[in-house]
Amino acid sequence: MEFNVLLSEAEIYGIQALYGRALIAADDLPKKTTNDLWGFPIPGRRVWMSLIRKGLVFIPDEEPIDLGGGEMFTFTAYLELTEEGLRIAQRN
Repeated sequence: MEFNVLLSEAEIYGIQALYGRALIAADDLPKKTTNDLWGFPIPGRRVWMSLIRKGLVFIPDEEPIDLGGGEMFTFTAYLELTEEGLRIAQRN
């Protein structure tokens, strides 16, 4: 299936960052898109949510584990590329 969608520069950078194995915690997304030292965009929350709506990125559900004594621990969820997001990353 061919997926044709227009992506912003920030969205492309976000996909490439995840493809490059960047770990981006779902609960620690920057509020706004900014630029790094070299002028490349660091996607903000709106960009990541757009990629999720487009089906290119997802946040996996992390099941809490019981540490005993009723204490629960939930792993930090990190953004991941969907198969379609991976295909787009490999083309760019």
